[in-house]
Amino acid sequence: MTLQELKKTIEELERNYGPDVLELDVLAEYDYGNHCHTRALTRIRAAEVVTPRETAYSDSGLACPDDERIGGDSVVSGQIVALTT
Repeated sequence: MTLQELKKTIEELERNYGPDVLELDVLAEYDYGNHCHTRALTRIRAAEVVTPRETAYSDSGLACPDDERIGGDSVVSGQIVALTT
């Protein structure tokens, strides 16, 4: 999803549910579990532009190390917007 797509989604939510929808909390949903799946929710603290790195330790195949010097993983070309939890 791009920021433009996110903006359009927010505008559509506002049209469908009215301006009060903008006051609702936003949480990220993710699926976890090996045998049965649970749709867990996590709070979003902020949004920031980052340069992700490839990793084998993430479902997405991407990581955002706190220290750019950590790990030898290669930088993925381009920046992304990360919603931080």
